[in-house]
Amino acid sequence: MNRLKAYAVTFLLSLLTISTTANAANATTIAQQIKQVANWFTGFFDNSQQVTQKPTVPLISITSCSIQLDSANNSKNIYFEQESSFFERLRLYSFSQGNEAVNLSIRSFLDPNAVRGLCDKPQSMRIIPTSNLPITSCNLSLVLLPDKYYTGSNSPDGCPAGSSRVVSSITVRRDSILSLDEIFNSEGVLLANTPIEFRRVSVPEPSPMLAIIGVGIWGATTVISRQLKYLSQKNSV
Repeated sequence: MNRLKAYAVTFLLSLLTISTTANAANATTIAQQIKQVANWFTGFFDNSQQVTQKPTVPLISITSCSIQLDSANNSKNIYFEQESSFFERLRLYSFSQGNEAVNLSIRSFLDPNAVRGLCDKPQSMRIIPTSNLPITSCNLSLVLLPDKYYTGSNSPDGCPAGSSRVVSSITVRRDSILSLDEIFNSEGVLLANTPIEFRRVSVPEPSPMLAIIGVGIWGATTVISRQLKYLSQKNSV
């Protein structure tokens, strides 16, 4: 009987260990997903390929880069600058850990002029004060699907935009961001719903200082290489 009890306790402990390990693995996976999807959001994008096929769609460009807030938080923060000949959209995208997905929180700025062109600055100067952020945000969850892309939507509630309501859907891959904003008026009538297909143009360029350092390292390496070659030829004579 005592042996049976011992087996039962061992079995329960095994189940507990498996459950704890699975939860830890899941937490690690979500943490990795946060880093991955944030990196996939970072860089230069445009929808020129879509415009070529559909000239009625406006040309839109995206510049995005990692930033820091002036107060500590557990999110991966990306500054997002979207431009076209019709509008400008400056946003803070914050990626954080949810239970089974990546939480994405999108906020505007109280003073857009204070952050415009932020990605042109060195990484150490990309700091946004929380006093420039509103309390409210537009939120959705990004789920990683088996074929390795993220998708999410805040349907049906969406987020308020003045007297309108915007329902957003998004799909994120390594080299593309596909977004759809459906705009409804106060009576629930759909006003616009054009999908935009962004493709990666390039990753963020290094800062001027890093470029100078890179050139300096390349130049020093070249000089050293030539000097070693000269000494080798001299010694062989």
